[in-house]
Amino acid sequence: MAALCENKWFSSMKHDVYIEILRYGRSKIGEPITFDELKSHLESEGYEFDDFAAEQFFSDLFVDKGLPRGNKPGQLRNEGEFFLEHEGYFNLLEYEELIEARRSATQATLFAAIAIIISTVSTGASIYFSRLQLERPTQIDEFQVHKVLATIELERKSINGQIQGVESAVSELKMQVENLGAHNKSMQPTPPAAAD
Repeated sequence: MAALCENKWFSSMKHDVYIEILRYGRSKIGEPITFDELKSHLESEGYEFDDFAAEQFFSDLFVDKGLPRGNKPGQLRNEGEFFLEHEGYFNLLEYEELIEARRSATQATLFAAIAIIISTVSTGASIYFSRLQLERPTQIDEFQVHKVLATIELERKSINGQIQGVESAVSELKMQVENLGAHNKSMQPTPPAAAD
């Protein structure tokens, strides 16, 4: 197939003449075709070609059912009935698989590029908005400030009440200790007076 693609006739023509010949042969599988039918088809599709080169391709790709030993290159019978050879059919299948693989690879590359762009844009946007949030002064609305101050005032009153309770308990304990100390002194026997 590569050797056929390098042919001067092929390179001077539309890039897919060889493929068009194969597609036409595949569309007529099971039906005999003539070289004149192929020429009319190619002309109707807008191809310009050299008859000798076209005959060479045709004789390589199709077999004349009336010639038991195959075609003679460059000598096609006008009344010959031709069928696409299996090698040409498989060349066309390989070509179509290659085109499909290239299309899939292109799509995969495109989707990967789109995913990378989306990821980059979303990361940049995230950084930008985070920075804006950090640079913006923090604002607390008045209701929140009053609520926080009221909570602090309640806690301050509660703490003051607890401190007063502790102070009164401490002073009560001091009085009890003093009363116990006075009571203990009164209970102690007095020492006898010394004799003069």
